[in-house]
Amino acid sequence: MRSLLLLAAFLPLAATAAEEPANIPDRFGAEMTNHYLEENRQKAPLASELLPKLPKYQREFVENYVKVKRYQDDVLLRDLIHPESRKCENDDNVDYFDYLRYFYLHEELPEVFRLQIMEIDPKKQAALQKRLGMPAAPTHVMFIEYGEGKMIEGLQRFLREEKEPEPRLYELVKCPDEATLKAFRGDQ
Repeated sequence: MRSLLLLAAFLPLAATAAEEPANIPDRFGAEMTNHYLEENRQKAPLASELLPKLPKYQREFVENYVKVKRYQDDVLLRDLIHPESRKCENDDNVDYFDYLRYFYLHEELPEVFRLQIMEIDPKKQAALQKRLGMPAAPTHVMFIEYGEGKMIEGLQRFLREEKEPEPRLYELVKCPDEATLKAFRGDQ
C-alpha cells in the first residue's frame, strides 16, 4: 500500500482522456502523459536499438540507470539523482528518501525493454515542475516499457539536462511536501 501511495505522490499523471490533445506533438507536454501512454506505447523502440543512436550523455544515463537496477548500486543511484533533489532530504523526511532508495534499488527491470527519451517543451517545463513538486524544471521524460499487448508495464522518469560543465542527464525526485509525507506515513 505504501508503494502505491508513494508512486501516486511521486508520478502524477494527467487527469482524463477527455483532456488529451487530438494530435501527438513533437515534444512531451504537461497535458500529454496519458495520451502518450495510450497512443505511443507500442511505438517505443527496443533499448538495444535506440541506445547506439542516443547522444553520449543520454546513453550513459540509461546505461547507469540499468546498472543501478542490475547491481543495486546505491552510490551510482545517488550520482544519477539531481543535486537539487538530493538537497531536499533532511532529518524530517529521511524515511521517505530511504524508501525511495529501497524502491529504486529493488524495482525490477527486465533484460529486454523499450525506451523513449522525449524532450519536454521548454514552454511547459516550469508548469510541469510546479505540478510535480520537483526542485528543478524537468527537461526530458524517459519511458521504459516492457510486456506486450494490453499488459504493458513500465516506468516513467522525469529528467533534467544540465549543460555545464558538459551535457549530462539527472533524474529529478519530488521534494515531499507535508501532504506527501502524511500519505506516505499513513498519518491521515
